[in-house]
Amino acid sequence: MGRMKTYSAWLSIHLRHEYYADGRCPVSVAPDAQTARYLARFGMVLRRHPDGVYLIAGERFRAEELTDETAHLRFELRPQDERLYYVTQAGGGGDEAFALNDSPAPAVWKALELNTAAIAAGKQREITVNMQGVEKYCEYLCIPKYNPAGLRLKMTEEKNRTGLTEAEPVSLPGIPVAYRFATLEKVKLRQNSALRMSLWEVREGGEREISKAVPNPQPDQLSPMRTPETIASFFYF
Repeated sequence: MGRMKTYSAWLSIHLRHEYYADGRCPVSVAPDAQTARYLARFGMVLRRHPDGVYLIAGERFRAEELTDETAHLRFELRPQDERLYYVTQAGGGGDEAFALNDSPAPAVWKALELNTAAIAAGKQREITVNMQGVEKYCEYLCIPKYNPAGLRLKMTEEKNRTGLTEAEPVSLPGIPVAYRFATLEKVKLRQNSALRMSLWEVREGGEREISKAVPNPQPDQLSPMRTPETIASFFYF
């Protein structure tokens, strides 16, 4: 009967993303073919911890041999949420111990490359990859069922966290008139948006609140006005 192998963690990898409410980046991680062979040669494996942290572990008497200065371990990050393509700043990142780059491979979102020499030299046993979210202009297209003459609208944000343009009547395919509002500055996208938009009708005798829950745009809802760096939502009233 063979000896039971004993593994110990050599390196932990934390993948963080500021867009998501829990801070975790929704990806699966797997070594490419060359890295898989390299890890196997040193008796090492990649394991996912329940809290989303990935561990590279090996047999205790072999893990410290992983010091080949020419070794760069490459891991493929595959998205488990297609919004990653819309909510992550373009380009890579990293330091001496790792590099994060875009990947041309089909269905692979990013490539995480680890420099074993830098990790071993610094005795680094934990790497945190922080992925930055994007900022976009938010556009709100408010579409009335009826468009009475002299209709005047305004939009407000609950806590004045962003400035907004005045109502602009626009025409869209299949929609005779919509009233367009947009943020004056780009807004940092979050999974749980902090913006709370309300739509008002402006009358001679005062203002009437139409809705205090105008939906915020989703990251992949691009503006039909073809405005660069702008995402849009539609609100029918």
